[in-house]
Amino acid sequence: MEKEKEKKKKRAAKVFCYYCERQFENEKILVQHQEAKHFKCHVCNQKLSTASGMAIHVLQVHEEAVSKVPNAIPGRESTEIEIFGMQGIPDDILAAHYGEGEQAISRTLRSFPPADYLFKVESVSVLLNTRIEKYESGSFEVGGYKWRLCLYPNGKNKSEGKGHVSLYLEISDTENLPLGWEVTVNFKFFVFNHIHENYLTVQDRRYTNDMHSSTYLDADSKARHFNVINTQCGIAQFLSLYELKDPCNGYLMDDCCIFGAEVFVIKYSGKGECLSVIKDPADGSQMEVDPIPQRKPEGKEQKPVPLSRAG
Repeated sequence: MEKEKEKKKKRAAKVFCYYCERQFENEKILVQHQEAKHFKCHVCNQKLSTASGMAIHVLQVHEEAVSKVPNAIPGRESTEIEIFGMQGIPDDILAAHYGEGEQAISRTLRSFPPADYLFKVESVSVLLNTRIEKYESGSFEVGGYKWRLCLYPNGKNKSEGKGHVSLYLEISDTENLPLGWEVTVNFKFFVFNHIHENYLTVQDRRYTNDMHSSTYLDADSKARHFNVINTQCGIAQFLSLYELKDPCNGYLMDDCCIFGAEVFVIKYSGKGECLSVIKDPADGSQMEVDPIPQRKPEGKEQKPVPLSRAG
């Protein structure tokens, strides 16, 4: 716990620009820097708030197409990623910048398969040699929500997944969810080892990058929040292509690879009880335990009912 607190302090003390890696004293100065160096129109010098806003301005006002962010380092030029200050920076880039990458990803082995979904990919060599950026699995239901796996066979380049297989969990059918929805999830990814007949279990334990606070951290540092802005979470460097292709590792057998996922939706069930201690009861009993009435949440998830004590 102390190590997690130190990491949080470390992040709060270092504010950096996603596009050029420069560090600043605070986020206000960072935003000013981004507007001046990365979001400024090259035609009329108007400063915009985001890269996409700059691209739209140049297209609509000056009828020019802009596909790269000015003065950005290689791999960070995309105008499609919505960055404002520290908000919106991909989790893997945050971890890499703060030197947390190796400690953030947990890799363990287990003998039994994932509980929720298996995703078998055949003709992997063909898939790796095509220009298919992303492949989406079929939908599966967990916790009352629909999900799917998104596989990037040659890495998700926008999140520094080059040279790796990237694997992401995506919530689907969101049009049927209520306004302001948010789903909190703890998930694990798997890849089957055909030689040892076990599963490599991979879980991201790093800091989350919540849109409201770039230093947001869950108590167990493993939960992820899905909402209308963030519908996809995963691991850009899930498995290196070198490890995948090496026959000694056993992940690829007869040009076939098996991935999987386990998803746990964290939500309050409405169940609980209230303990009331009665001083000097007339009938000699010492306490009463009454169930807390269950209520169905309206719109958002129901918050836990606080427990109370009687003298």
